[in-house]
Amino acid sequence: MNKAAFWAVLIAASIAGVAGLFIKSMQINPVSQAWLRMATPTVLTAIWLSFTGVPLLQGNWRKMSLVSVLGAVRMVFFFVAYTYATIGNAVIIFYTYPIFTALLSKVILREQITRRQVVLLFVAFTGILLAFSNKPFDLANNDIIGMLAAMASALIYALTVVLFKSESKNYSLPQLLFYQNAAGLFLLAPFFQFQQARLMDYSIGIGYGLLIGILAFSLFFFGLKKLKASTASALMYMEVVSALSLSVIFYEEQLTWTMILGALLIVSSSLLLKRK
Repeated sequence: MNKAAFWAVLIAASIAGVAGLFIKSMQINPVSQAWLRMATPTVLTAIWLSFTGVPLLQGNWRKMSLVSVLGAVRMVFFFVAYTYATIGNAVIIFYTYPIFTALLSKVILREQITRRQVVLLFVAFTGILLAFSNKPFDLANNDIIGMLAAMASALIYALTVVLFKSESKNYSLPQLLFYQNAAGLFLLAPFFQFQQARLMDYSIGIGYGLLIGILAFSLFFFGLKKLKASTASALMYMEVVSALSLSVIFYEEQLTWTMILGALLIVSSSLLLKRK
């Protein structure tokens, strides 16, 4: 396995763990949050591509535009999930996406998925179940909405990862970042709460777009170019360990033995994926 790609995805996952902090800090609706998250990398990558003379539309741009639209829809579902569901429920359901990615990559990309990879995927998912076993499980109306949104987000994200992998060799990192976010800039703009948004919301949203939309996904796409789609997605389970650590530090959540055991399972499965 390519070591640079392996560590790039792990670092991306660790950075992505701060998503909950950004989302819970903004006071605008999920669609507005998603617009800020996607508009920031779109504008910056478009400027960069124009400055370097790279055309925005090249190659299989119709397919990539479809992926971009799917990404915008996925992002809305993602923010709805974290807004309405408890964090534990949202995380557990959303992080079924590496399992869906493995299935789709086998069907669409013809990737060979070994029994060992399947076992490590389920070890990591078991770690998530353990880590969040002490969280409240609620079936109130709002929580059900959030959980359904998390499942929709997981399914769409798995599909977009596989489709990006199928075209990753034909595009540079800035181009991949542009296509991942461009549709969201235009499709979500009419629903942005311009009057309700505070200066703090803009600052947090733009910061989120820079840290996650550009830095974290640059690392992820770098790894995706060199790793199997199923492997790259499985390594993203480390995001959960990062999120758990931040919840203990910033929200003063009690560190339990189930959280520790779950984190160890996730870390162990990620490291074992690196070994042949």
